[in-house]
Amino acid sequence: MDVRLITRWRDLTPLAANTLLILDIDETVLWFPSISVAWWEDLLIQLTAKHSAEKAQQLAREEWLRIVSTETPVPTDPEGFRDLNEEMDRTGGRIVFLTARMESFSYLTRRHLQACGISKDVEIHFSSSKGEAIRGITARHPLCTNIVFVDDKMTNVQDVQQRNPTVHCFQWGHVPAFKI
Repeated sequence: MDVRLITRWRDLTPLAANTLLILDIDETVLWFPSISVAWWEDLLIQLTAKHSAEKAQQLAREEWLRIVSTETPVPTDPEGFRDLNEEMDRTGGRIVFLTARMESFSYLTRRHLQACGISKDVEIHFSSSKGEAIRGITARHPLCTNIVFVDDKMTNVQDVQQRNPTVHCFQWGHVPAFKI
């Protein structure tokens, strides 16, 4: 199945009634101006020159956490997301978030979503295996007959497609200053 690249939330509309919209968070719903693909690559090169690969990954995660703990996130498409949320309400749909962040970052994740105007009462799932996680999420929402997944990382989109062939997958491709 082909994956369509979207750059605005309105690229998803109109959605069928009873849609379960499962969204990645980082670099899909929100982003941090200090973090980019180049930032990750440069940081890992610097750290692996001095440390083992495992230690470099750990130090990179710590640096990421330092940044996201102090910097305010920016929504990727605030007006589009507001309109999408309104359409989901009108059509009986539901938005759920699925992030590869560790569950221990739950409070911080909710704070980031709130900073971007997203209610604190949202459903958030934490898993680095998104294809597997979607099976559990869809089981919790049996009335939703149309399942849509959006992520910026093609590896996650492919994992979901492979494990859940009936899910409609899209790749998010627009984050200012964050080239994917």
